[in-house]
Amino acid sequence: MRKYLILFILTIFTSNLSVKSQNAKVDSLETLLKKTTQDTSKASILAQIGFELKLSDPEQSLKLGKEALELSLKTKYKTTEAAAYNVIGIYHYLKYAMDSAQFYFKKSLAGYVETNNLKGLISCYGNISSTFTELAQFDSAIYYQQKGLEYSIKINNEKGIANAYHNLGNTYNLKGDYNLGIENLFKALKLFEKQKDEYGKGMCYYNIGRTYYMQGKHEQGVEYSKKCRVIREKLGDKSGVAITYILEGGCLHSMGKNAEAATIVNKAIEIQNEIGDRYSLQYSYSTLANIFYNYKQFDLSIEYYQKSREIAIETNNKQAIATIDYSIGAGYSEKGDYKKALEYQTNSINLSKELGLKEELKNSLQGISQTYAKMKNYDKAYQYVLEYIAIKDSLLNEGNSKQLNELATQYETDKKQKEIELLTKDQEVKNERIARQNIITYTVILGLLLMIVLAFISFKRYREKKKANIEITQQKEIIEEKQREIIDSIKYAKRIQQSLLPTDVYINKSITKLKK
Repeated sequence: MRKYLILFILTIFTSNLSVKSQNAKVDSLETLLKKTTQDTSKASILAQIGFELKLSDPEQSLKLGKEALELSLKTKYKTTEAAAYNVIGIYHYLKYAMDSAQFYFKKSLAGYVETNNLKGLISCYGNISSTFTELAQFDSAIYYQQKGLEYSIKINNEKGIANAYHNLGNTYNLKGDYNLGIENLFKALKLFEKQKDEYGKGMCYYNIGRTYYMQGKHEQGVEYSKKCRVIREKLGDKSGVAITYILEGGCLHSMGKNAEAATIVNKAIEIQNEIGDRYSLQYSYSTLANIFYNYKQFDLSIEYYQKSREIAIETNNKQAIATIDYSIGAGYSEKGDYKKALEYQTNSINLSKELGLKEELKNSLQGISQTYAKMKNYDKAYQYVLEYIAIKDSLLNEGNSKQLNELATQYETDKKQKEIELLTKDQEVKNERIARQNIITYTVILGLLLMIVLAFISFKRYREKKKANIEITQQKEIIEEKQREIIDSIKYAKRIQQSLLPTDVYINKSITKLKK
């Protein structure tokens, strides 16, 4: 079974619409289309209808996408052209034609870049990321998801930020980095709670549960699948409810509760049949078939694998056919029907080689070698064992090479981070040195200013004192001059007085005469 099947259902095609409400939206758009005469408006509506039918009627979705593209090219209207390429890309994604899907998604991306449609651009980054996830090229998937996150942050698109964290969490989980997976999922959950986005919360609950399942924490997996189911039931999203049953069934199966697991998965199948969700139904059948296989009920296992295979043929999902044929072959081999086992195992090998599916090829080569060994055809068994060993070694080398590349990338990233930290530290030291130098400079300048001010004050006081001294000296000289003038006047008066009064000799003579 495709390892990543649930991931894309809850990332690239997130929708809180049940099939019933989706059909109502399609009906509304088709009514609007009949009233529309403008080619640009027609193209827009066709692309919207195509997007809504992506899961329920992929072929019609492709047809409408092409019609929208034709009108867009005719009118040279880039916005609807980008939307049409997106719809066509989704169709190829569903067919697991990832090269074609990437081609159309990148054409869509170019259109959104040209029209500066940031929301469309963010969506395309997410879609391209999903194609790389399906190809197990997780570093590339993370790169495109982070680009989408950057633009969401740039325009403060909280919903886009939450979706990006959610999808990053899923991709990190598939890469095996569960800590980063859980970290990003809880970031997304917090944002969805803030936005009161029940559907987003449900997505996070589901994928947190799936992370616990992948970590072997099956009880927590059951807990979060139930949390998700409560929200899905509240929203009337039957397809989402069915998916939670699949997750819970997988957890119960891993816990050894096979009977309970089968009951739960049958609930998913019942809902998917009711709403016509053929795409998801394929994987529910495979899950149930796997449970019966482990029960050693091989007839029931083959029956449900065949049901899954019919849908895979209907949707032209060749990778799923390759995986299912390997499983059907294993079931027939266990039953002792070696002719049928070889038929399915050979088809699985051929499809795996055609599609370049090395993991599926490895499993099929191992399976067919075991079947030939049971038939005691040891030459054939040995031949396929050699092929199995070769592809296993190839995958091991690829894994080692990938790990080395990732380590090298991590090393370079860490190296750059350390360089940045060192540069930052150097800059901090420089800033501190500059700050100290500035303090010293400002202190010196302030000291000089104070000295200048003090010198000015001292000089001013000196001038004032000097001026005062001069004035005092002048006043003193004036006083002394006045004093001299007064003394001279007194002396002059005295001389005058003396000249008028008789002399002492004369007075004495006069007194003597009187006495006689």
